Amino acid sequence: MKLSLAGSNLKPIQLVSLLDEVKQAAIKIEQKAARNEGIASLAGMHELKKLLLEEVVAPLREPEKFRRYGVTIPNGILMYGPPGCGKTFIAQRLADELGYSFYEISPGDVASSYVHGSTSMIRQLFEEAMRSRPALMFVDEFEGLVPARSGLGGEQRFKAEEVNEWLVQIGSCAQKRILFVAATNEPWLIDLAVRRSGRLDKKIYVGPPDEAAIDEMLRFHLRGRYVDAQISTKRFAADISALGYSASDLKLIVDEASKMAMGLDQPIDATHLERAATERVPPSISDELQLAYSEFAR
Repeated sequence: MKLSLAGSNLKPIQLVSLLDEVKQAAIKIEQKAARNEGIASLAGMHELKKLLLEEVVAPLREPEKFRRYGVTIPNGILMYGPPGCGKTFIAQRLADELGYSFYEISPGDVASSYVHGSTSMIRQLFEEAMRSRPALMFVDEFEGLVPARSGLGGEQRFKAEEVNEWLVQIGSCAQKRILFVAATNEPWLIDLAVRRSGRLDKKIYVGPPDEAAIDEMLRFHLRGRYVDAQISTKRFAADISALGYSASDLKLIVDEASKMAMGLDQPIDATHLERAATERVPPSISDELQLAYSEFAR
Protein backbone atom coordinates (compact mmCIF):
# COMPACT_ATOMS: atom_id res chain seq x y z
CA MET A 1 0.00 0.00 0.00
CA LYS A 2 1.36 3.41 -0.98
CA LEU A 3 0.52 6.63 0.79
CA SER A 4 0.60 9.86 -1.25
CA LEU A 5 0.97 13.15 0.60
CA ALA A 6 1.50 15.33 -2.45
CA GLY A 7 -0.17 18.71 -2.15
CA SER A 8 -0.90 18.25 1.55
CA ASN A 9 -0.66 21.14 4.00
CA LEU A 10 0.85 19.05 6.77
CA LYS A 11 3.71 20.57 8.74
CA PRO A 12 6.91 18.49 9.11
CA ILE A 13 6.13 17.50 12.70
CA GLN A 14 2.58 16.48 11.68
CA LEU A 15 3.97 14.49 8.76
CA VAL A 16 6.36 12.57 11.01
CA SER A 17 3.52 11.80 13.42
CA LEU A 18 1.25 10.58 10.61
CA LEU A 19 3.95 8.36 9.09
CA ASP A 20 4.65 6.90 12.53
CA GLU A 21 0.95 6.03 12.98
CA VAL A 22 0.88 4.39 9.53
CA LYS A 23 4.02 2.40 10.41
CA GLN A 24 2.54 1.19 13.72
CA ALA A 25 -0.70 0.17 11.99
CA ALA A 26 1.28 -1.81 9.41
CA ILE A 27 3.24 -3.57 12.17
CA LYS A 28 -0.01 -4.58 13.90
CA ILE A 29 -1.39 -6.00 10.64
CA GLU A 30 1.82 -7.96 10.03
CA GLN A 31 1.82 -9.31 13.60
CA LYS A 32 -1.81 -10.43 13.28
CA ALA A 33 -1.08 -12.15 9.97
CA ALA A 34 2.02 -13.85 11.42
CA ARG A 35 0.13 -15.15 14.50
CA ASN A 36 -3.04 -16.15 12.69
CA GLU A 37 -4.39 -17.26 16.05
CA GLY A 38 -7.90 -17.04 17.35
CA ILE A 39 -10.63 -19.01 19.09
CA ALA A 40 -9.81 -22.14 17.07
CA SER A 41 -6.35 -22.31 18.67
CA LEU A 42 -7.92 -23.09 22.08
CA ALA A 43 -7.49 -26.74 23.01
CA GLY A 44 -10.80 -28.63 23.31
CA MET A 45 -13.49 -26.65 25.19
CA HIS A 46 -15.85 -26.81 22.19
CA GLU A 47 -18.91 -25.49 24.05
CA LEU A 48 -16.96 -22.48 25.31
CA LYS A 49 -15.60 -21.71 21.83
CA LYS A 50 -19.08 -22.02 20.33
CA LEU A 51 -20.46 -19.60 22.93
CA LEU A 52 -17.71 -17.01 22.29
CA LEU A 53 -18.15 -17.18 18.52
CA GLU A 54 -21.95 -16.93 18.61
CA GLU A 55 -22.52 -14.46 21.45
CA VAL A 56 -19.42 -12.26 21.31
CA VAL A 57 -17.60 -12.47 17.97
CA ALA A 58 -20.65 -12.57 15.67
CA PRO A 59 -22.40 -9.47 17.16
CA LEU A 60 -19.18 -7.45 17.05
CA ARG A 61 -18.49 -8.43 13.44
CA GLU A 62 -22.05 -7.82 12.22
CA PRO A 63 -23.45 -5.17 14.60
CA GLU A 64 -26.07 -3.82 12.17
CA LYS A 65 -27.62 -7.26 11.67
CA PHE A 66 -27.96 -7.76 15.43
CA ARG A 67 -29.34 -4.23 15.99
CA ARG A 68 -31.96 -4.87 13.31
CA TYR A 69 -33.33 -7.67 15.47
CA GLY A 70 -32.99 -5.72 18.68
CA VAL A 71 -30.15 -7.90 19.98
CA THR A 72 -27.65 -5.92 22.03
CA ILE A 73 -23.95 -5.78 21.21
CA PRO A 74 -21.71 -7.04 24.05
CA ASN A 75 -20.40 -4.23 26.22
CA GLY A 76 -18.42 -6.31 28.69
CA ILE A 77 -17.70 -9.88 29.72
CA LEU A 78 -17.08 -11.38 33.14
CA MET A 79 -14.98 -14.55 32.88
CA TYR A 80 -15.11 -16.44 36.15
CA GLY A 81 -13.84 -19.79 37.31
CA PRO A 82 -11.02 -21.57 39.14
CA PRO A 83 -7.46 -20.24 38.95
CA GLY A 84 -5.12 -21.75 36.39
CA CYS A 85 -7.78 -22.50 33.78
CA GLY A 86 -6.62 -20.07 31.10
CA LYS A 87 -8.85 -17.00 31.36
CA THR A 88 -6.03 -14.69 30.26
CA PHE A 89 -5.09 -16.95 27.35
CA ILE A 90 -8.73 -17.11 26.21
CA ALA A 91 -9.00 -13.31 26.31
CA GLN A 92 -5.85 -13.02 24.18
CA ARG A 93 -7.22 -15.47 21.61
CA LEU A 94 -10.53 -13.58 21.58
CA ALA A 95 -8.66 -10.36 20.78
CA ASP A 96 -6.82 -12.15 17.97
CA GLU A 97 -10.10 -13.51 16.60
CA LEU A 98 -11.60 -10.03 16.49
CA GLY A 99 -8.42 -8.32 15.30
CA TYR A 100 -8.50 -6.04 18.35
CA SER A 101 -5.58 -4.50 20.21
CA PHE A 102 -5.05 -6.29 23.53
CA TYR A 103 -4.58 -4.35 26.78
CA GLU A 104 -3.93 -6.32 29.96
CA ILE A 105 -4.42 -4.58 33.30
CA SER A 106 -3.62 -5.84 36.79
CA PRO A 107 -4.69 -4.31 40.14
CA GLY A 108 -1.20 -2.83 40.51
CA ASP A 109 -1.74 -0.68 37.40
CA VAL A 110 -4.35 1.43 39.18
CA ALA A 111 -2.82 1.48 42.66
CA SER A 112 -1.97 4.93 44.00
CA SER A 113 -0.83 6.32 47.35
CA TYR A 114 -2.66 9.59 46.65
CA VAL A 115 -6.29 10.37 47.44
CA HIS A 116 -8.31 10.23 44.19
CA GLY A 117 -5.16 9.02 42.41
CA SER A 118 -6.61 5.65 41.41
CA THR A 119 -9.74 7.16 39.83
CA SER A 120 -7.53 9.31 37.62
CA MET A 121 -5.47 6.27 36.63
CA ILE A 122 -8.61 4.30 35.72
CA ARG A 123 -9.66 7.09 33.33
CA GLN A 124 -6.18 7.19 31.81
CA LEU A 125 -6.22 3.45 31.12
CA PHE A 126 -9.47 3.72 29.16
CA GLU A 127 -8.16 6.76 27.28
CA GLU A 128 -5.06 4.77 26.31
CA ALA A 129 -7.18 1.88 25.03
CA MET A 130 -9.27 4.34 22.98
CA ARG A 131 -6.17 5.46 21.10
CA SER A 132 -5.79 1.97 19.60
CA ARG A 133 -9.44 0.98 19.28
CA PRO A 134 -10.99 -1.34 18.48
CA ALA A 135 -9.45 -2.79 21.58
CA LEU A 136 -10.01 -5.55 24.10
CA MET A 137 -9.26 -4.39 27.64
CA PHE A 138 -8.58 -7.32 29.96
CA VAL A 139 -8.54 -6.86 33.74
CA ASP A 140 -7.44 -9.75 35.94
CA GLU A 141 -8.36 -10.23 39.62
CA PHE A 142 -11.25 -7.84 39.10
CA GLU A 143 -12.87 -8.62 42.45
CA GLY A 144 -10.11 -6.68 44.20
CA LEU A 145 -10.85 -3.54 42.18
CA VAL A 146 -14.65 -3.43 42.46
CA PRO A 147 -15.66 -4.93 45.83
CA ALA A 148 -19.24 -4.59 47.04
CA ARG A 149 -19.63 -0.98 48.20
CA SER A 150 -22.08 -2.01 50.92
CA GLY A 151 -19.19 -3.52 52.83
CA LEU A 152 -16.88 -0.53 52.57
CA GLY A 153 -16.35 1.93 55.37
CA GLY A 154 -13.77 3.86 57.34
CA GLU A 155 -10.44 3.97 55.55
CA GLN A 156 -11.98 2.10 52.59
CA ARG A 157 -14.45 4.88 51.75
CA PHE A 158 -12.26 6.04 48.85
CA LYS A 159 -12.59 2.57 47.32
CA ALA A 160 -16.27 3.32 46.64
CA GLU A 161 -15.16 6.28 44.53
CA GLU A 162 -12.99 3.93 42.46
CA VAL A 163 -15.89 1.51 41.99
CA ASN A 164 -18.02 4.41 40.77
CA GLU A 165 -15.33 5.33 38.23
CA TRP A 166 -15.22 1.78 36.93
CA LEU A 167 -19.02 1.88 36.57
CA VAL A 168 -18.84 5.07 34.49
CA GLN A 169 -16.05 3.82 32.24
CA ILE A 170 -17.36 0.28 31.67
CA GLY A 171 -20.88 1.51 30.92
CA SER A 172 -19.85 3.25 27.70
CA CYS A 173 -17.36 0.71 26.34
CA ALA A 174 -19.53 -0.46 23.43
CA GLN A 175 -19.85 3.10 22.09
CA LYS A 176 -16.08 3.53 22.38
CA ARG A 177 -15.39 0.29 20.43
CA ILE A 178 -13.77 -1.27 23.48
CA LEU A 179 -14.64 -4.80 24.57
CA PHE A 180 -14.14 -4.92 28.33
CA VAL A 181 -13.25 -8.37 29.70
CA ALA A 182 -12.83 -8.92 33.44
CA ALA A 183 -11.55 -12.12 35.03
CA THR A 184 -12.09 -13.33 38.57
CA ASN A 185 -11.85 -16.43 40.74
CA GLU A 186 -14.43 -15.01 43.16
CA PRO A 187 -17.28 -13.41 41.17
CA TRP A 188 -19.57 -13.18 44.22
CA LEU A 189 -17.29 -10.49 45.72
CA ILE A 190 -17.87 -8.04 42.85
CA ASP A 191 -20.27 -5.14 43.38
CA LEU A 192 -23.74 -5.98 42.05
CA ALA A 193 -23.98 -2.77 40.00
CA VAL A 194 -20.83 -3.73 38.11
CA ARG A 195 -22.18 -7.19 37.33
CA ARG A 196 -25.51 -6.06 35.92
CA SER A 197 -26.47 -6.03 32.23
CA GLY A 198 -25.30 -2.96 30.36
CA ARG A 199 -21.90 -3.21 31.97
CA LEU A 200 -20.84 -6.86 32.10
CA ASP A 201 -23.48 -8.33 29.79
CA LYS A 202 -22.01 -11.81 29.52
CA LYS A 203 -21.03 -14.02 32.45
CA ILE A 204 -18.89 -16.85 31.09
CA TYR A 205 -17.72 -19.74 33.23
CA VAL A 206 -14.20 -20.93 32.40
CA GLY A 207 -13.89 -24.25 34.15
CA PRO A 208 -11.32 -27.04 34.23
CA PRO A 209 -10.30 -28.38 30.82
CA ASP A 210 -12.52 -31.10 29.41
CA GLU A 211 -11.29 -34.47 28.15
CA ALA A 212 -10.41 -33.23 24.66
CA ALA A 213 -8.59 -30.21 26.04
CA ILE A 214 -6.63 -32.33 28.54
CA ASP A 215 -5.51 -34.69 25.77
CA GLU A 216 -4.41 -31.81 23.55
CA MET A 217 -2.62 -29.98 26.38
CA LEU A 218 -0.75 -33.09 27.47
CA ARG A 219 0.45 -33.74 23.93
CA PHE A 220 1.53 -30.11 23.65
CA HIS A 221 3.57 -30.25 26.88
CA LEU A 222 5.16 -33.57 25.82
CA ARG A 223 6.53 -32.16 22.57
CA GLY A 224 10.30 -32.26 22.30
CA ARG A 225 10.69 -34.65 25.25
CA TYR A 226 11.96 -38.24 25.30
CA VAL A 227 8.57 -39.92 24.90
CA ASP A 228 7.61 -43.57 24.36
CA ALA A 229 6.35 -43.95 20.80
CA GLN A 230 3.35 -45.95 22.07
CA ILE A 231 2.23 -43.42 24.70
CA SER A 232 -1.52 -42.78 24.82
CA THR A 233 -2.58 -39.49 26.36
CA LYS A 234 -6.20 -39.98 25.31
CA ARG A 235 -6.93 -42.76 27.79
CA PHE A 236 -5.14 -40.92 30.59
CA ALA A 237 -7.13 -37.76 29.76
CA ALA A 238 -10.38 -39.71 30.04
CA ASP A 239 -9.35 -41.09 33.43
CA ILE A 240 -8.62 -37.68 35.02
CA SER A 241 -11.12 -35.43 33.18
CA ALA A 242 -13.60 -35.38 36.08
CA LEU A 243 -11.09 -34.97 38.90
CA GLY A 244 -10.65 -31.19 38.86
CA TYR A 245 -7.24 -30.70 37.26
CA SER A 246 -6.59 -27.19 35.97
CA ALA A 247 -4.60 -26.34 32.85
CA SER A 248 -1.59 -25.39 34.98
CA ASP A 249 -1.86 -28.72 36.85
CA LEU A 250 -1.41 -30.57 33.56
CA LYS A 251 1.91 -28.89 32.85
CA LEU A 252 3.07 -29.90 36.34
CA ILE A 253 1.99 -33.51 35.75
CA VAL A 254 4.10 -33.70 32.58
CA ASP A 255 7.08 -32.12 34.35
CA GLU A 256 6.88 -34.58 37.25
CA ALA A 257 6.39 -37.55 34.90
CA SER A 258 9.48 -36.43 32.99
CA LYS A 259 11.54 -36.37 36.21
CA MET A 260 10.34 -39.88 37.09
CA ALA A 261 11.22 -41.24 33.65
CA MET A 262 14.61 -39.51 33.69
CA GLY A 263 15.43 -41.04 37.07
CA LEU A 264 14.77 -44.49 35.59
CA ASP A 265 16.47 -43.62 32.29
CA GLN A 266 13.28 -44.52 30.40
CA PRO A 267 11.15 -42.77 27.80
CA ILE A 268 8.07 -41.03 29.25
CA ASP A 269 4.99 -43.22 29.02
CA ALA A 270 1.43 -43.27 30.40
CA THR A 271 2.60 -45.06 33.55
CA HIS A 272 4.76 -42.09 34.48
CA LEU A 273 1.85 -39.70 33.87
CA GLU A 274 -0.42 -41.81 36.07
CA ARG A 275 2.16 -41.98 38.88
CA ALA A 276 2.79 -38.23 38.69
CA ALA A 277 -0.93 -37.51 39.01
CA THR A 278 -1.44 -40.05 41.81
CA GLU A 279 1.68 -39.43 43.87
CA ARG A 280 2.80 -35.86 43.25
CA VAL A 281 0.15 -33.61 41.69
CA PRO A 282 -3.29 -33.59 43.35
CA PRO A 283 -6.09 -31.74 41.50
CA SER A 284 -6.24 -28.10 42.55
CA ILE A 285 -9.98 -27.59 41.94
CA SER A 286 -12.16 -29.00 44.71
CA ASP A 287 -15.76 -30.19 44.40
CA GLU A 288 -16.76 -27.46 46.88
CA LEU A 289 -15.28 -24.73 44.66
CA GLN A 290 -17.04 -26.04 41.56
CA LEU A 291 -20.30 -26.17 43.54
CA ALA A 292 -19.80 -22.51 44.53
CA TYR A 293 -19.51 -21.53 40.85
CA SER A 294 -22.67 -23.48 40.03
CA GLU A 295 -24.53 -21.62 42.77
CA PHE A 296 -23.27 -18.29 41.42
CA ALA A 297 -24.42 -19.17 37.90
CA ARG A 298 -27.94 -19.85 39.21
